[in-house]
Amino acid sequence: VPFVLINVAAAFSKVKLRDYVLGSALGMIPFAFVYVEAGNQLAQITSTSDVVSFDMLLWRSLIVVALFVPFYLKSRKKKVIATNDSTV
Repeated sequence: VPFVLINVAAAFSKVKLRDYVLGSALGMIPFAFVYVEAGNQLAQITSTSDVVSFDMLLWRSLIVVALFVPFYLKSRKKKVIATNDSTV
């Protein structure tokens, strides 16, 4: 979902501004750090051997993990909701 739609929907919802800002920060800052640091590592490549260096492999791995975290959290949330519904 594009951020613009989320921002507009948040304005019309009953979500408190504090909760929206805190949730947005917690959701975006870690990924922004990973992307910026990965870009920094890419900028330091001076030879083809740098592409397979430990640092580059580490940051590429973190990007892949960062891409799958939202899917994991969504599935975890569904499991928690299903568990809560079955105990009621």
